[in-house]
Amino acid sequence: MFRRYGVEDLIGEFVLSYEEGVAKPDPKIFTVACQRIGVAPERALMIGDSPETDGGAAGIGCATAFVDPLPTEERPDALDRIVTDWLPAVRS
Repeated sequence: MFRRYGVEDLIGEFVLSYEEGVAKPDPKIFTVACQRIGVAPERALMIGDSPETDGGAAGIGCATAFVDPLPTEERPDALDRIVTDWLPAVRS
């Protein structure tokens, strides 16, 4: 999808469960992601739509924020709202 929309080069790392042999909510997948981008979990924000699966990031100390689990066309500004709300905290 990232390639299809021409934004693949904007992503620093892709952490794919089938390559890592572990899937969400296992905290290891979030640890690998943080290590690859060189960010301590305490400085990372996991944005997802499922507290059950994406909430595994909290197990390693990541902040978590959730959008409504709706089809993306029904939540077009969900990511914008979370980033706007969290940006001041992330910059401090």
